[in-house]
Amino acid sequence: MELIELASVELIDEEDNFEVIARTSEKYGLLPNDATIVATCIKHGITEIATFDKDFENVSFLKIVRG
Repeated sequence: MELIELASVELIDEEDNFEVIARTSEKYGLLPNDATIVATCIKHGITEIATFDKDFENVSFLKIVRG
């Protein structure tokens, strides 16, 4: 936890509502784990994500940050 605080990383609660995750999965064609990430982004107003996972390219509101 000290490293997280030193790096100024903010921990957020993930979306845990199964219905929200299922709707997100269906809407964007995602597997449950990826749908949970996207639903969490929606919950917290996150619009950028650092990832190499190409599955997020189908999520129109997310800007993918690479390298």
